[in-house]
Amino acid sequence: MATENFDLTLSEEKKRFFLGCAKISVDHLRFGDINAPGIRGVKWKNVNLLLSRFEQDRCRRLEPLHWIPALITPQQFNQFLHHNSINATDLSYFLPTFLRLQPGWTVTCLQGRVRVAAAKEWLEEGDQWWVVKFYDQTQLSQEAQRSLREFRDGSQEHISGELYRNVRLYQRAGEHAKACEWLARSPHFNRDFKQLQRGTKYQCFREALDALLEFPGLWSCYVNLHRLLPMRCPDEQANYVNRIRECWAFIMEDEPGILDATTVELLQGRAPTLSTEDVEYINEVFAERLVFADVDDERRENFRARVLQIEYIIPSLHTFHEDIKYLEPMAKLVRGLLTPKFKGRIQDGMRRRYRGPATGDYYIQTSETGHRQESQNPQYGFWSAYRQVFLASMRYFFPLISGSQPLKIHKVPLNMRTIEPEALSRRFTELARSVGFVSARPNLQPSESIQEGLPLLPPLTTDSEEEWARYGMTDGRSFFSDKMHLYLDKIYSAPDNLQREHLTSFAVKRNFFLAFFPPYQSEGAGRGPNSPQLNPVIHRQPNLNDDELPDVSNQQAEPDQPTASNSTELTTQADAEMLDNPIAEPSSSRSAAHHRLYARRRKPGNQARVKKWAHVTRSSAMPHRRGTSSIINQRNATVRHRRSASPNQGTTIASHRQNASPTTHSSNTKSDTIILNQTTAWCEISVNISPGQFARSIEENAIARLGCVFNISKSSAIFIRVSHVEHFSEFISPDFWFAVLGSQGALSIINIMQIGASLRKQKMVFMGHQVNNPFSQYLLHPDIELEDIQILEIPRFYEELNWWQFEL
Repeated sequence: MATENFDLTLSEEKKRFFLGCAKISVDHLRFGDINAPGIRGVKWKNVNLLLSRFEQDRCRRLEPLHWIPALITPQQFNQFLHHNSINATDLSYFLPTFLRLQPGWTVTCLQGRVRVAAAKEWLEEGDQWWVVKFYDQTQLSQEAQRSLREFRDGSQEHISGELYRNVRLYQRAGEHAKACEWLARSPHFNRDFKQLQRGTKYQCFREALDALLEFPGLWSCYVNLHRLLPMRCPDEQANYVNRIRECWAFIMEDEPGILDATTVELLQGRAPTLSTEDVEYINEVFAERLVFADVDDERRENFRARVLQIEYIIPSLHTFHEDIKYLEPMAKLVRGLLTPKFKGRIQDGMRRRYRGPATGDYYIQTSETGHRQESQNPQYGFWSAYRQVFLASMRYFFPLISGSQPLKIHKVPLNMRTIEPEALSRRFTELARSVGFVSARPNLQPSESIQEGLPLLPPLTTDSEEEWARYGMTDGRSFFSDKMHLYLDKIYSAPDNLQREHLTSFAVKRNFFLAFFPPYQSEGAGRGPNSPQLNPVIHRQPNLNDDELPDVSNQQAEPDQPTASNSTELTTQADAEMLDNPIAEPSSSRSAAHHRLYARRRKPGNQARVKKWAHVTRSSAMPHRRGTSSIINQRNATVRHRRSASPNQGTTIASHRQNASPTTHSSNTKSDTIILNQTTAWCEISVNISPGQFARSIEENAIARLGCVFNISKSSAIFIRVSHVEHFSEFISPDFWFAVLGSQGALSIINIMQIGASLRKQKMVFMGHQVNNPFSQYLLHPDIELEDIQILEIPRFYEELNWWQFEL
């Protein structure tokens, strides 16, 4: 561990070999190997956040904290001085001089990629310079160079994906002190990281993540361990991450270290063998050098050819993070079938209570009222039963899991969702029994169903104009319309793969499920490099201990052989009952932003839009400057996010500026809200995002003449007219605590007398029940630090109507 004396020595070394500072044109700035620890990838989200800061507080490029360190030899330094006819003493630290450099001269910077990218977007032509601090490359030690490279730059904090990669790179290299330095940057990440590393429960997931370390471009995103670990699905999570690795390993061949964040950002979510639109898009971004920008033409063409061979939606750690939000409520529903005291992996708990039929004929559900029998070997029994239970949870998690619902569910007609939760709960538990998961109540028999043959398979592609999100939580309409297809045969059979313009919503759901639950592989069966069967099925022996299964994720066991016995066999009393009561596991209101991906429709001028990206990746450059005639909405050059809200959908707030340059875009998504109660003084709306995300959205965007209170107990927000703040007394109760947002996202308790003053100053107030929602200073973490921010519809009071509603 570094000591204070060591830090002092390092500081003295940097001062001793500091040569001077000067203004340098950003066209001459270059950066080192993107595969080194501490290096940040350039993503549009990071650049847009910095552009937003420029607009709110100007571009402070003369502040020393924002200057960029660079390495230079004494010979180069003297050459620069001679070319400008000045001496080293003329390079004032307090008033940096502009140095003119000849074409082809470059300066190697240790950090500052995002700052340079934002500068090329923000600054006028002819004024694009940044202050560079020169250090003697021949004298500065490697440790001092690392200190300069990994110093927290002024553009943005490293996010959890970057933290994870840097920590693991140093740990694997035996540099544990340096790994601890990175862990110290985020106490919340440090806690979750240590939990992941403990024991063998998460070993398969850890190993899958480590296999991605050689791909630097994949890590410029969130890896939300705080959401991943409580799910108890490390096997399924590892399956998805393994698919990411095999996909990008196929694309990159033996050059994983040159994969950059912009390339991943532009290619993720595309399905080239299914969608003609995606093929056209991929060809364009390759032709315009927007992906693999620093690679020569021949190698780039090889990359393009391999990308076009991928037979599923191209995954990344970002798509994984978004798809986890869909898997999470499914896992909660399946976990409800296990005893509450069971704390192991869901797959192990379900394997323990599986009893295969003695005949070897396995129950395969084909519809809500039909099934067929499948004769297979014993390994197939648990494989098919486990997946059928998760497919049932995919159909039934709404409304059985409190706090989890498809997006825009309020826009789904009521006649599409008339089935009562009790009926859905019975269907779910009956299906679990039918496929072989035994209950302690053998007298409760499955309902009758009709034996059917193989069903007709739905298409994966369409030429219709409707577009679907390629990953993340499903929307309400397709949640109901695709229910009829979410059965084993339709997911694992090979449907019509005819290439058409767009993917169907079923194709997206099928891709999602196959990523977490790979197809069945009989012994000795091979798999192709581009097949969706990329992910191995991990088998483990069940443990017969009644309390909890041991951690066995590090064992390479033989495939499990379930006991062939009658499915009505009694289990021990310790086995949890598959309840006939409605399964509705309580869940928190936490819901991270749903980052939605939409396929881009072809429109006139798309070629020009793609050209907008031509400056993004060449030597860390970014799009055209302000004032040029070719400035086009950059959003259209990338994969389309969710459609913009129509004018009658409410006033929106977001973390990005509202009057932004047309070259910027937001990756935010819209949170569905409805008005619950209202008077002329206040309006209460439902909120389906977490308190942390709500705080971040409101904090960065003032709401004129409205006070705001977030009721954690009800997951609702109360907006009060500042002129009627006294009416908040209607909500005050001695059973509740009240707090305001302080520094670094921490909450501070206030007393009842301070509530009115806080609301008049338009400070956010949080309230929660003393018992059910006890106060915690860091209640808003980690969601307040998340990269994606949901847009929230805010009601407005109309004086002429004397009524609240979303904006007309």
